[in-house]
Amino acid sequence: MKHILIALSLLFSLHTIAQESYSIRGTLKDKKNGETLFGASVYLKGTPSGVITNEYGFFSLTAKKGVYTLVISYVSYTITFDS
Repeated sequence: MKHILIALSLLFSLHTIAQESYSIRGTLKDKKNGETLFGASVYLKGTPSGVITNEYGFFSLTAKKGVYTLVISYVSYTITFDS
């Protein structure tokens, strides 16, 4: 019985590790005047994960470990990225 319990404990531990997730956070601002972009859509391409920025331009997404393309859209704006 102890062997089964240990095996089940290991199985649940490995499942928990495999489900580890990470946060992707940021603030969207207008490059010219520095105003925050309230209500912009931010999502991870190819996933159902997406959010809308708050009144401070802040967004936060959660995703499993991997490589994603961040897609941002806002009415009448062209989005560019500065590193």
